[in-house]
Amino acid sequence: MTLIKSRIARATGWMLIAQLGTLLINSAYFVVLARLLGPEQFGALEGTLALLHVAAPFVGWGYGSLLVMHVARNRSDFEQWWGTTCIAVLVSGAVLVGVTATIGSLVIPALSVQVVLILALSELIFIKITEAASQALQAVDRLQGMAVMRLATGLARLGAVGVFSVATITHGITTWAHYYAMANAASALLCFVFVSLWVGRPHLGSVVKGTWLREGFFFSVGTAAGNAYGQLDRTMLASMATLEATGLYGAAYRVVSLVYTPVGALLSAAYTKFFRQGRGGIREAWAFGRSILGFTIPYGVFVSVGLYTCAGLLPMVLGTEYGATSEVVRALAVVPLLQAVHFPLADTLTGSGYQGIRSGIQVGAMILNLTLNAVWIPRSSWRGAVGATIISESLVLLAMTIAVRTLSSRYRERRSV
Repeated sequence: MTLIKSRIARATGWMLIAQLGTLLINSAYFVVLARLLGPEQFGALEGTLALLHVAAPFVGWGYGSLLVMHVARNRSDFEQWWGTTCIAVLVSGAVLVGVTATIGSLVIPALSVQVVLILALSELIFIKITEAASQALQAVDRLQGMAVMRLATGLARLGAVGVFSVATITHGITTWAHYYAMANAASALLCFVFVSLWVGRPHLGSVVKGTWLREGFFFSVGTAAGNAYGQLDRTMLASMATLEATGLYGAAYRVVSLVYTPVGALLSAAYTKFFRQGRGGIREAWAFGRSILGFTIPYGVFVSVGLYTCAGLLPMVLGTEYGATSEVVRALAVVPLLQAVHFPLADTLTGSGYQGIRSGIQVGAMILNLTLNAVWIPRSSWRGAVGATIISESLVLLAMTIAVRTLSSRYRERRSV
């Protein structure tokens, strides 16, 4: 256990360096882009990206997560899973680009099909290849390479927004979509080459196997449902309320996501360990999860209080057009604390072979969230979205807690028989 903790500490150190660097880069990227586009255009962008993020988990059909799970347990399977994942991403991504581009242009008529198509290419193919490369490094515990990759990807996007700010006279969303796509395409190519040369070349094996499809389906559904109740409210705001309200809410949620960065670093570093501990049953995985909560809960309390206290400073950073963002951030301040508790619980279920239960909880939360948003957003705009988010996150936390405790008790009873 001491060796495991030492490895996690080193891995977390690498991921924390990457995440803190990415935090600074993404903060600068977000502030510059929000100021250049203004609330309405930024709202249209956020609404479209939120829709694409719901579709994104189905690109690759969960094979990136399967890569991590199988290679973490058997390193010799890397080349096969790396090749299989790349094929799955390209094939399914090509299909979903066309589907989401059509839906996106209908849901957010302020954007042309061309813009939505370019954004879909970026999110559903280029970024998913980069994400698969990151998962490949995670599977073999090359966290230092994963850290460098994340920093390089962030710098590419920051460079793109920098060029966009000085090279164009009118800062419209159509022009930005092209810069965004070029930056993500370059990152995807470099990440693919980096992993293939450093870890292993992809072996083009079979993609379709019944067991893989079933396991991948659970990973895809769970992630998509989590993205839906965490992000689809922006798409619904853009469709049911105003783009300005979407921009204010989207900016506030980006701030909330940024402060979650250290927890994300720890969970990324510990993800493969959940699978290894989970081979011994859910009690072992949960014992490991409790050690993670020893950090995430105090941090969640700290950042939630900090968000509520410092929210009034945001208009000074984003500009006076985003003045109401302070109120939105205060309303969302409890979200990092809820997530800091529920994600270690969720990874405990995944690592011990209960991804189906995790996905079921997330699907239930998604249905509830979409229902509440459909009722509350037309009446209360972003306040309705905030209420739906907090209720959904709270119920996910409650359900995850009940599931882990119940399964742990059953496991203990079976062992005692």
